[in-house]
Amino acid sequence: MSWLLPVVGAEYVLRWLPRGTHRWRRAPKSAELDVLLARGDLQIKRRSGVRFYPNTRRLSMTGIVGVHYMLFAAKPDGSAAGMEDVRRAQVAARVQRGVGG
Repeated sequence: MSWLLPVVGAEYVLRWLPRGTHRWRRAPKSAELDVLLARGDLQIKRRSGVRFYPNTRRLSMTGIVGVHYMLFAAKPDGSAAGMEDVRRAQVAARVQRGVGG
């Protein structure tokens, strides 16, 4: 239930995020994302937790990556992953989880 207030508040009350952003069954777990990125020949360079402060509408980075986190991945030659690489990983995650493509 700890997710209820942030989800309803952010998506429906304050409209900071598009409705449906928090569809947990569509989101790959951290370990699944690691595998998908590796399959796409991407290496995780940095992962950081994210904390949101609703009263100031600011974010800060934390060491806690259990729920809200972001990461940076790059190809072995050092180039950053492009949006097409990200889209392929997202589609692969949905297909793998059986929620469409």
